[in-house]
Amino acid sequence: MISFIVLGQPIPQGSKRLFGKALVESNQATLKPWRQEIALAAHHAMLGGPWREAVAVRLAFFLPRPKMHFGSGRNSSQLKPSAPTVPATRPDIDKLSRAVLDALTGIVFSDDAQVADLQAHKFFADAERPVGVRVVCVQVDGIAPQLRLVDSGE
Repeated sequence: MISFIVLGQPIPQGSKRLFGKALVESNQATLKPWRQEIALAAHHAMLGGPWREAVAVRLAFFLPRPKMHFGSGRNSSQLKPSAPTVPATRPDIDKLSRAVLDALTGIVFSDDAQVADLQAHKFFADAERPVGVRVVCVQVDGIAPQLRLVDSGE
């Protein structure tokens, strides 16, 4: 099993556009450095080459809260009672996950088709859980083990 955290704004792997004869990511300028950060952290966490067996992946994305979730003036550090508990807005969780899986390909596993079990969650970042992503990967044999990826970062 490997586990690591990458700090920074999670970037979704968005739609592709046709540029001449090539397909390019619409947000390539921000996506490429984000995937490089994930790849570097994965490289440091891995012992040996990429796994060739089935893999279970757990992703926890910690996104910044919009300022409108907080009060104003003296209450600017207090969450409004109406503030949501989890992000239910963009970026899409599948596009966030795709960026991470592509960054892990060739480092943790040979091909992202090996991912037999994927769980992804979006949370709001806070003092204990800064903006970024937590990644847990494990090789599986048959039935994937129950991996717990809780918002406390365990």
